[in-house]
Amino acid sequence: MACKHGLALVMAAGASRRFGHEDKRMAKVGGMSLLARSWRNAAAGFGQALLAAKPGDDLGLLDLDNITPESVYYCQQPQLGLGSNIAQAVDYIHQHFAADSFDFLAVVLADMPLIKVATLETLAAAGAVDKIVRPSWQGRPGHPVLFGRQFWPQLRQLQGDQGGVGVLQANPQSVQEIALEDAAVCWDIDTPEALQQAEKQVAKNS
Repeated sequence: MACKHGLALVMAAGASRRFGHEDKRMAKVGGMSLLARSWRNAAAGFGQALLAAKPGDDLGLLDLDNITPESVYYCQQPQLGLGSNIAQAVDYIHQHFAADSFDFLAVVLADMPLIKVATLETLAAAGAVDKIVRPSWQGRPGHPVLFGRQFWPQLRQLQGDQGGVGVLQANPQSVQEIALEDAAVCWDIDTPEALQQAEKQVAKNS
């Protein structure tokens, strides 16, 4: 059962330039959009989720399970990059939730929709206020990364497009890496070719 002490932050405000002109978030794999899959799995794996969306996104068009206006933060300057978007979202969480509402924040990338719910539950079980938890597959570090509440002030200082890597580098003693058998923790779908491979994988497993 998913731990209730964590919040999944589903990052879906990027430009996705490598994917072309199509809105990558709405590209289908196994009959469901990348974003819908990522949102569904994040909510199931962590118990509660917040979507970091683009200004002007229509929730009806995004077609996400159990989404409410309270479950969405619209990034004010999404063009500044992933790190900046994380900082904006964490600042929003700081302002709108009680300080001790969550022990950790799981930064979930919307273009990694094939991660198993069981994998997310394993990571959630390891989450804690004073730890950074990261999955790996065959020695390769993956996502999502869980940042304990102790590190949120550092997340709020992020800038640019490097995500939370700077926080991991600044706190190596607090990082717990969990080796998993789920290759999807290292599989982001950022090109049409990668989408085709993902579709084949879903068809193979169905």
